[in-house]
Amino acid sequence: MRRHESVCLRRAAALLIGGSLVLAATASTALAQTTPTTTAPTTPTTTPPTTAPATPTTAAPVTTVAPTTTPPATPTTEAPAVATKNTSSSDIPWVAIAIAAAVVIALLVALFLWARRRGARRQAIAAWRQKAAAATAEAGTTARLLSSGSLVTREIAETVLGSLRTFEDLAETAPTDETRDAAERGRRSVQSLGIALDADYRTRRAQPPAAQDQLDASSDALRNTATETDRALRRLYRGFSEPD
Repeated sequence: MRRHESVCLRRAAALLIGGSLVLAATASTALAQTTPTTTAPTTPTTTPPTTAPATPTTAAPVTTVAPTTTPPATPTTEAPAVATKNTSSSDIPWVAIAIAAAVVIALLVALFLWARRRGARRQAIAAWRQKAAAATAEAGTTARLLSSGSLVTREIAETVLGSLRTFEDLAETAPTDETRDAAERGRRSVQSLGIALDADYRTRRAQPPAAQDQLDASSDALRNTATETDRALRRLYRGFSEPD
């Protein structure tokens, strides 16, 4: 009986030890299962704020500071210079200045040519007037001689004929319409004097000889014509000799 009881006691102790071992095993497994659940939330919650933000906050400024400091340095110093240079050059109206300069040069050249042409024209008019005044004075002197009753000579006839040709040339080379008209009036006056000279010459050389009253009438006609010619040539001479 005691033996049986000891055996039973041993079995009961073994069962108790085995049960305790099972309980310990189950407890350990339970603890093992509960441990990851408790450590897992604590580990991520603590590690992200300490490790993850720390690396971007320290590395990000370093990486961003390098490009922001070096690239703007070159464009900020060179870009304004180019911009100001372009704006200063674009603000100047070079095309308008070139056109204005060309217009001014053209006007100056035109003014110079006009002044030169005008000076040459004035010189030509002055030379023509001087020649016309000399021809008028010579023809007027001959007309005054004839109006005073001087005899008609060969020299007088040649002088009248030369004055007529001179006035014809003056009319052809007159620089203006006014001077051409003046030369034409002088030519007509000298021409009328030449016609009176020719008529008187024919009367005095007529065969048979002309009567005295015919000779006197011819002489009166020549003097009257010479007087009118002298008056006309005097007016022309004042016009030719007086300055404008």
